[in-house]
Amino acid sequence: MHRIAATPGGWNPQAEGVIFIEQTPAPIIFLTAADTDIQTLAAAVNKLPSDFPPVRVANLLHLQQQLTIDTYADDILSKAEVIILRLLGGRSYWSYGLEILQEAIEKNDAKLIVIPGDDRPDPDLMNHSNISISAVNQLWRYLTEAGVDNFVNGLQFVANICLDKNYHPTPPISVPRVGIYPWQKQQQNTKAKIGILFYRAHYLSGNVAPIDALCQALTTRNLEPVPVFVSSPRDLEIQEEILQYFQPEDSQAIQLLLNTTSFAVSVVTQEGTRNKEQGTRKKWMGTQTPTNCQHPVDGGVLNPKEKDNQDSELENLSFPPLLRNGKNLDIPVLQVIFSGGNFEQWESQFQGLSPRDVAMNVALPEVDGNIISRAVSFKAVKTWNSDLETDVISYFPVQDRIEFVSELAANWIKLRQTPASQRRIALILANYPNRDGRLANGVGLDTPASCVEILQALQQAGYYLENLPETGDELIKRLTYGVTNDLESRELRPIFQSLSLAEFEPYFASLPEVVRKKIIQRWGKRADTDFATDVQINSTIIPPSFSQDASSNFSEFQKDSDTNFATDVRINSTIIPPSFSQDASSNFSEFQKDSEVKEIDNFPIPGIQLGNIFVGIQPSRGYDIDPSLNYHAPDLEPTPNYLAFYYWLREKFQIDAIIHVGKHGNLEWLPGKSVGLSQECFPEIALGALPLFYPFIVNDPGEGSQAKRRSQAVIIDHLTPPMTRAEIYGALQQLETLIDEY
Repeated sequence: MHRIAATPGGWNPQAEGVIFIEQTPAPIIFLTAADTDIQTLAAAVNKLPSDFPPVRVANLLHLQQQLTIDTYADDILSKAEVIILRLLGGRSYWSYGLEILQEAIEKNDAKLIVIPGDDRPDPDLMNHSNISISAVNQLWRYLTEAGVDNFVNGLQFVANICLDKNYHPTPPISVPRVGIYPWQKQQQNTKAKIGILFYRAHYLSGNVAPIDALCQALTTRNLEPVPVFVSSPRDLEIQEEILQYFQPEDSQAIQLLLNTTSFAVSVVTQEGTRNKEQGTRKKWMGTQTPTNCQHPVDGGVLNPKEKDNQDSELENLSFPPLLRNGKNLDIPVLQVIFSGGNFEQWESQFQGLSPRDVAMNVALPEVDGNIISRAVSFKAVKTWNSDLETDVISYFPVQDRIEFVSELAANWIKLRQTPASQRRIALILANYPNRDGRLANGVGLDTPASCVEILQALQQAGYYLENLPETGDELIKRLTYGVTNDLESRELRPIFQSLSLAEFEPYFASLPEVVRKKIIQRWGKRADTDFATDVQINSTIIPPSFSQDASSNFSEFQKDSDTNFATDVRINSTIIPPSFSQDASSNFSEFQKDSEVKEIDNFPIPGIQLGNIFVGIQPSRGYDIDPSLNYHAPDLEPTPNYLAFYYWLREKFQIDAIIHVGKHGNLEWLPGKSVGLSQECFPEIALGALPLFYPFIVNDPGEGSQAKRRSQAVIIDHLTPPMTRAEIYGALQQLETLIDEY
């Protein structure tokens, strides 16, 4: 066992060692899990009378280990005269610590005040206090109203009733529970208004650097931010006030909401069903396409033109009746994560966000149908307060994450404002394994037929399409007529669209250095070569080991008279004759039978263009090249062909949104953090800040969560198809009949 320092974000369960909080005793001890409380106390302590008793503050996030709690109780709590515990989450959140507190106050006859950490009364929690309930409630009101002045008066009130002091605190000063944050508004003709919802505690404590950064990033994209602080968005009265800012009667309403608050607005009723008197099926800040919406499947075909049974949809959810003239906001809601951890942990860990962050800022907001974006801020030590003997923690923004979220918001606005006839959409079909017989293999879904249904629905909605396939079979025939992921026949098929090397090289050079190195290390592109001199067999880049082995086995080879530079193959800048290429190719079964080896001149893009709609085949991650890896391998970097495919969609075909049709593709399984992605995570590198829609079978929420959390996907669940006997069909059925007759 060893001692570890207390860090912003609290104790990390994955870290070894025990945290010990080093303080000197004081008459008043304040325990809280809210960094905003500590920030406010740090400002309030300077306004207390000069003879006010010393105060110490400890963050409950550091008091999570039993040995830490025991040591702090022996060294500090046992010598205190008043202990104030502000607990968020009820008694169960810190049950062991509460037991130790009660033992400590019995030994030294101290006063214990236990109050909730939010604005909802908790009589059971308050009853653990050993002073009058009326006094506990008064202090709770001071802290709930928040602000420096209320904290000053609250501490004086405690000193009067517990330490027999004679200060003159004023009653709690009411602070609006909802208000507009006075960010410096720039006068301009903006494209749209974007709402930002954040906690009032951040506003009152001055912890608004991430909000300022979001506002500035939106403004640079010609979007008008409408930042609103709120005590708790779950209160019905507060929600009505929020709507006055986001949906005013006399001006333009917001077209998208960035929600930075934690938890969920939707609630589950005790009966497990919707309360029709108190709730309504539509939530007040819902997306246009809820991530938990179910669509009908008729014979395994998704039909978006039909409506599901609304009486059975979301039966266990009760939504607040926040409607204005029968309508709700009806806008996308992006969940913007203010992480409770520190930047160093997030940057270094493969997991990304802590379990606490995932629960509060990802899993619960998903219940509301929020679109998960990125973690844009983290906790860091702002200063050391010598009076409270604690670090004052503040949130600081990560600029590239701020820019990503702002770009994602801008792209959603662009999609919303672009006329349907001008929108460019890509429908991407999975292909695993990489054979034509496994093209469009969505689980529990006739993906080709569903794709045709989607195309027809888009056309009816006003999207520009031409030469639509009439059936799923026709769609597959048209796709397989051109180049696909099938290596055996790739060289024999026409290429309808491609990305040239000249276009790809600048894009590749713009990627983060660590990303380029990983791709080079995996797929054999050395720093002193370029893609034009990399070896390809059937348009697949040869792994480095193959090139190295080939070069070493033929190191004695020199250019002779029968070598033709026009037909020779270049491996790591060494000329190898065609005969060697044929022999080497036959020794490596993963490169198929074709012995043709050629230099890259472009990257083929499998798919067909139907006007403004592109139907494409998702490229292989590269597991077909290296059989030791698999479809879900967490450390398999995508090939250059893979990045070229999505780059072509974004920059050349210039799509406004993308649809991955059916469970499931491979983009959400690319290497990177599990949740809270960085700019070095491959799902973000491939997809960028694009809106993504994902029809997905309803009985696999685990894998659907990957797409929601790692590729900002809006999951549109479809029901499982009806079960029936598989049996045999076609020629096999005729053969069985003949055998039976024989």
